[in-house]
Amino acid sequence: MPWPQATILILPSAWFEAFPVVIAEAFASGLPIIASRRGPMAELIADGHAGKLSAPGNATELANTVEWVYLRPEHMRRMRISARAEYEQKYTAETNHACFMSIYEAALGHSREPALSVPRLEAIG
Repeated sequence: MPWPQATILILPSAWFEAFPVVIAEAFASGLPIIASRRGPMAELIADGHAGKLSAPGNATELANTVEWVYLRPEHMRRMRISARAEYEQKYTAETNHACFMSIYEAALGHSREPALSVPRLEAIG
């Protein structure tokens, strides 16, 4: 029997993680994320765009956020599309290769400044 497809990833981490890889993995699958409004998670997940954020350590707010998401299936559908778009825009191998090459070229002096097309890792607001 196949596993049911996940609806959303709940990532209520209380720790400051540099870059939780599970975020990119979820976005690659078109899976929105409910995460703690803490550190990089708050920067990588645009609230209401590709997921929702809640206060770290606040179980009531987390439960209310989960309920909010489940009661809005159309918004959930848009967040799934946005999550996949986030992955395509920022986390593919091709995007990362271009970013690294731009950094290396700038460091070697082959370019006066990094390419302007390198995506910034910031929330879309």
